[in-house]
Amino acid sequence: MLIWFALLIIIFYFASPGTKRHNIRNGSNQYRHNSSPEPDSALEILKKRYATGELTLEDYRAMAEEIRGG
Repeated sequence: MLIWFALLIIIFYFASPGTKRHNIRNGSNQYRHNSSPEPDSALEILKKRYATGELTLEDYRAMAEEIRGG
């Protein structure tokens, strides 16, 4: 009888909504609605590449001008 009671406690502990709230608050995407990240715009990707040193300032300005359509 005690084993069944312990088993029920364990099942309720791991299936409780409180555990899901804890995971959402601490960054687990498993329970979030629409948890896919927003796609970055072309300019944001370009800014990140410039910030990490993949592009020179001249390259950044030229590509940004192309993206803006000018």
